[in-house]
Amino acid sequence: MDMCEVFKALGEATRLRIMALLSQQELCVCVICKALCIPQPTASKHLNRLRMSGLIRCRRLSQWCYYRISDTFAATPLFSCLKKLWEEDSQYAGDLKRLQALLDSCACKEQMLRHD
Repeated sequence: MDMCEVFKALGEATRLRIMALLSQQELCVCVICKALCIPQPTASKHLNRLRMSGLIRCRRLSQWCYYRISDTFAATPLFSCLKKLWEEDSQYAGDLKRLQALLDSCACKEQMLRHD
């Protein structure tokens, strides 16, 4: 993992918000879009940058793509530090609150549960 690429990928507010959501669990693009109130093309652009830097992984299931924090990045002290900072910030707390409300109602979540 190239640390310069990691910091470039993390150096954007929306990407940090996406990472905060993914620190909770694997998520579909539609859930990320709704939780952050951003359009799908914007989310996809940021997710691609995070994936290319090695911070997240993607898996396809039917018509949905599910993203999660990569195991390599999850094991770093930087990730542990970020998680603590996200817990203390009101914007990330609001995003996580919206995420929890959305998880019960998304069709992609139903699809994921049927195939696990």
